[in-house]
Amino acid sequence: ESCNFRTLTERKGEVIKEPKQNEKGILRKHYECTHCGHLESKDVDLSSWNEEEEVARYETELSE
Repeated sequence: ESCNFRTLTERKGEVIKEPKQNEKGILRKHYECTHCGHLESKDVDLSSWNEEEEVARYETELSE
């Protein structure tokens, strides 16, 4: 963003809020520009346990 190069790479991620049965969690991803050193972070939703179970069930049905 600061140098207009497209060299932002993910450096680490940390769970800010653990997902629960019916509640999404939050993962904070930290990025750094390999060209100018600019740092930024972005929060990403983590699926709740119920959503993960639904995806697993759907994938099982597709593979049968």
